[in-house]
Amino acid sequence: MRSGSVLEAGLGEKPVIPRWLGEVALLGRYWLESGVLNDLIDKVLVARGRMGRYEVCDYVLLLNAYAISGHKSLKEFFIELKPVQDILMSMWRREKCPVASSLSRFLADVDPQAVESLRQIFESNTNQNAIKFSNGLGISDRCGARYAVFDIDGTVCAVRRRDLSDPQDYPIGKRRSSSVAAPGYRGRKRGEAVRTRTTISHAQTGEWLGTYGACGNGEVQEDEEASAVNNF
Repeated sequence: MRSGSVLEAGLGEKPVIPRWLGEVALLGRYWLESGVLNDLIDKVLVARGRMGRYEVCDYVLLLNAYAISGHKSLKEFFIELKPVQDILMSMWRREKCPVASSLSRFLADVDPQAVESLRQIFESNTNQNAIKFSNGLGISDRCGARYAVFDIDGTVCAVRRRDLSDPQDYPIGKRRSSSVAAPGYRGRKRGEAVRTRTTISHAQTGEWLGTYGACGNGEVQEDEEASAVNNF
């Protein structure tokens, strides 16, 4: 069924539950029960000029839902979110859902220290809930030796940039994508710059071991080593 809203004759507009809401609910429940949410509230701080009514966890919940939804833009995500935004925020016992402009201002204020605090929380949780290998997992070679199999996948997102205005007539232009994209191999994708996301998962159980984003083509070797240190 297509997500969004449908119009039935004589009944008016009726919202349709997005297909990604169930997966977001499972993730939100895990954050509650595992203690990750409490660590997020206590340890991740983002300094902002005007705090307003929202907390860091409100934006993290929104970003988790956006990542799971698979939408290519926040505009599409917020359109689909509108009918169920109260349900989404109630997963973490929150009352108000931030709007798109508020989320944009929050992301602009996030500093490397806050990102590092969030990364440490994820690493700590991963170490506590590492993959539990059993004799039945993996594959065997002809000599009977068993091996664990992992999937490593790198996806490239190309960024298309508009021409900047002439600096003689206007102030020097600034590209918003400069901090997240860089020149790199684009394959068949059209664009001037790229951003790479490397994901690592265990093939037999399907468990995620890590996801790493980087400007340009990234550092796949370093991502593999980091995942090995964090999980084994």
